[in-house]
Formats: sequence, structure tokens, C-alpha cells
Amino acid sequence: MVRNYMNYTGDACMNIFTNDQKARMAAVLINSPRRATLKTSTADVAIPLFPNDAEVKIENICGGDCSIVVSSFKVTLYNRGTSNLTSAVINYTFNNGTIQTYNWSGSLAQDKFSTITINLPANTVLENLTANVSSANGTTDQRASNNAATKSFGAPSYALNTVAFRLQQDVYGDEISWDLKNSAGTILYSGGPYQDTSANFPTLPALISETWALAVNDCYTFTINDSYGDGLNSGSGNGYFDLKSADGTVIIYSGGTFASQEKVSFKLVSQMATAETGTNNFEVFPIPVTDILNITKVSNRAQYNIFSAAGQLVASGLVKDNKVNVSALVTGTYIITVKDKEFTGTVKFIKK
Repeated sequence: MVRNYMNYTGDACMNIFTNDQKARMAAVLINSPRRATLKTSTADVAIPLFPNDAEVKIENICGGDCSIVVSSFKVTLYNRGTSNLTSAVINYTFNNGTIQTYNWSGSLAQDKFSTITINLPANTVLENLTANVSSANGTTDQRASNNAATKSFGAPSYALNTVAFRLQQDVYGDEISWDLKNSAGTILYSGGPYQDTSANFPTLPALISETWALAVNDCYTFTINDSYGDGLNSGSGNGYFDLKSADGTVIIYSGGTFASQEKVSFKLVSQMATAETGTNNFEVFPIPVTDILNITKVSNRAQYNIFSAAGQLVASGLVKDNKVNVSALVTGTYIITVKDKEFTGTVKFIKK
């Protein structure tokens, strides 16, 4: 039932509108700039249905601040088609690795689903997953828009070795304390409690600025506490804190609205990505890349395949003079697999 909030009748009549009410609503829809798109909106038009249409979603995984350690993950397969779904092929990758295949069979009526557990090597430190339905009922899936899913886990990574920290206290600095720990739990930097300057309100204390030199290939957790439980900007001044790159262009976190505690975890990595391949390895740089991706420690006979985050092959060829031209790729995250003689390696890169 459509609930009519423009009258004061009982529930039985709340779907009744007077002519004047209809005229007023029509006038708003026709003339209001903020409602202009409603006249041509297609939100109420049903999407077309197809016989073979499968959708995949990656389920959430709970874990620690820095790393998620698992031996399996789950995806949910939905049948959005009008025919019963009896088989589907799901291509997936984890941690930007090689594409693997899971063959599902069963029987799902329209809009029903099945949750699937896919095994991983024991104690995998999971950073990201991609899943893509490549076929439904033995044929090409007829709706591509719901075939792919991606999900990241654990702390985000940044190609930095210094982090700039700023703290603007509110006037109750004696409530504020903070620390930065590495993955071993060692406190590297800390501060507070500070002075109570409430007598000076609304004038706030001076901005605190620090620059931290941090080791790459480690995970860090920044924790800020407010003993009163009202954060930094709940009426005692517009306080905040942020964590950024030294030049301010990369924002790890910026905020100040919390209760008793806020935690921010992040990883710092080298700007050069390395793929381990047994006793050999290759490296790619720069990360991110604009046009030419340099690949070290491979021969001119090395072959490469580049996949999108959804697992689709977007480019392939030979590595010439240790270079691959990626200028034609759209901005995004990609996976490059390189095969050279006896080894194959895979690494993720970002195209600007």
C-alpha cells in the first residue's frame, strides 16, 4: 500500500489522494530542478530477464587488523535467470595469483542461491580475491554485469616509507593519547595525554605535526584514545587527526569523529613489485605505471598475459627489451603473468 502522508485519515485510507494533492505532486515533479530527473527515471522499469544468468558474490571474512589468515573462502552463487541453474564455471584468483577454476553443479530455481566453500592452501595470508562466472548452464552467461566480484582483505598497502602525522586536539587534551605499533607490537611513536586548555575555548591548542620514517614490508596500527569517550570534534572544538604521505598527496586516513578509540591499520610496501618464482624472480616497475612497464630478470622470449581484476585477459605478447607497453589499458588494477623458460610468475600492478 502507498502510504499518503498528506492527510490525517486512518490506515485504510492512506492510499487515497485528492485531486489537489495530485496536482501539487505533479507540479513539483515537473518544475522542481532537484526533482527533474524523476520525470525520465527508469527505476521502475523491470530489467530484462534471460534464461542463463548467474551472479557471484564474495562473502566477508573476519580477522585481525593487519592480516587475514585462512584456508578457504566462500562465494555465493545466485540464479538470476529464468531457467534452473544446474552448472556454472567460476574463475577465481587470490592474492593476484594465477586464474583457477571451480566447477559448480546443482539445481537452483530463479533467485535462489548456493554458498560455496573454495579451499586455499593452508594458512594463506589473504589480501584479495576475484571471482568471475565464465559460463552458466554450459553456455555464455547472458548478463555480464553481475558476473564479477572482487574483495580486498586486511590492511590497505601504500608505496611509502615515510608517513606524516597531524593531530589537532580539542580543548580537552588531557583525554587524548595515541601510539603507533608495528606488526610485532612494538610502540614506535606515541603521545599524550596533553594539557586541558578548556579555559581558552574556543581557541584550540597548536597543531601537532610529526614525520615518521618507517620500514617497508611491514604493517602498522595507529590507535588514538579519548578517555571521556567523545572523540576529537563533539562540541569542544573541531579536532582531527590524519595520516598522509610526506607530500600530502596520499591520504591513509583523515578524521576525528569517534567515541573512546579509533584504530587505523596500514601496510607499507616497496614501489617495486616482485613475483617470487621458485629460485628465480622477476620485478616490475614503476608502480603505478602510465605507459611502459619495465620487467627485470627475464629474456626476450618471455611471454606475458595481462588480466583485469575481474579475471579477463586484456593483453598478451612477448616481453621485448624488458618492456611491456600498457598505455592502452584503462586506469585500474591488473595482474601480469610472465612465463620465461622454466618458471612462471604473477604480480599485480596499477595503471594510472
